[in-house]
Amino acid sequence: MKVRKGCDILFRNGKGGAFHKNMEQTSHTSGGTRGLDVFKIAGRSISGYLHSFKTAHASHVRIPFTTLLEERLAFYLEYHPFVRWYQRGDASQVFAQAHKIETPLGTPYIINYVFEEKPHEYLPDFVGTFCDGGLLIAEAGLEAKKQLPQALAKAAAAQRFAQMKGGAYWIGTEANLSVRRHNNLLFLHARRQPFPTCQEIVETLLKQWPWGETHTISEFLQLFGSRWSEREVEAAFWKLVGDMAAEGRLLVDLTQTILDRTVPSAFLDPHTPPILPDALPSSLSENMPDDTVLHEQREIGHPDHIGSIRRSAIDQIRIDWEVVMRVSRVYKMPFQMA
Repeated sequence: MKVRKGCDILFRNGKGGAFHKNMEQTSHTSGGTRGLDVFKIAGRSISGYLHSFKTAHASHVRIPFTTLLEERLAFYLEYHPFVRWYQRGDASQVFAQAHKIETPLGTPYIINYVFEEKPHEYLPDFVGTFCDGGLLIAEAGLEAKKQLPQALAKAAAAQRFAQMKGGAYWIGTEANLSVRRHNNLLFLHARRQPFPTCQEIVETLLKQWPWGETHTISEFLQLFGSRWSEREVEAAFWKLVGDMAAEGRLLVDLTQTILDRTVPSAFLDPHTPPILPDALPSSLSENMPDDTVLHEQREIGHPDHIGSIRRSAIDQIRIDWEVVMRVSRVYKMPFQMA
């Protein structure tokens, strides 16, 4: 139902929910960027928010998305172990302030490019930083649209700019963002909020859970169900699994498995290089070989790069390379010594 009163519109859904929109309240960003106001991002309505653990501010944790592919890309960034934090790159300042969206890199994040001999401005979906300080730029969209000439020009400009800043440009599409992995991450993400007894239970679970050893929820319910409630033990189990997935230490292939109470889980030793999700390309141009397309992320995601990301954490620590190679064979990943 839609109720009009002057210039105000009240939208109601079938469940009685409502939100208020004043038609007078629109704002364009500086520099002539059109289609950005307090209610939309780049002219598109908000589909939902991701409660992020990777924003630059502890109290501003919402990452908005306008499409399902943007949601899938946001979760990809959320659970990539080398992404430190990220934000929207195409929101207006008015939108960010009204919705309390953290944007330490500024917004809108404009990248200039030339197409058909005319200057244009590109606003990427997401920008952020890697753990080594390099610039992250990420874009979501349908593969066919990202292969159009102007989209390729945007991608080329963003890729060059990210490389200048020591980072990478990633493109997420329906073809390279796994639906099953995304659904598993949704399942885990909803269970990562702490609760009063969580830390105590997690510490107890880890004492009974050697690195690389598989266990299921049922085993821990039998061990600790009398000490804590089954709901508490299961909640702590899933929070621990979700946290390990975010660190790249969960030894479960989320692209092949559907998580439930029967799936055995194991964790990678924290002193070994993390497991990375499948690489996203920096370009969808047919003229660029696959190994060139993926080179940028392989450089950042490769264990050789850990020297600048986690050198202080792993320096002088003996790494169990037998475990690393076993994981490498399972996931077909080229682990090498840093």
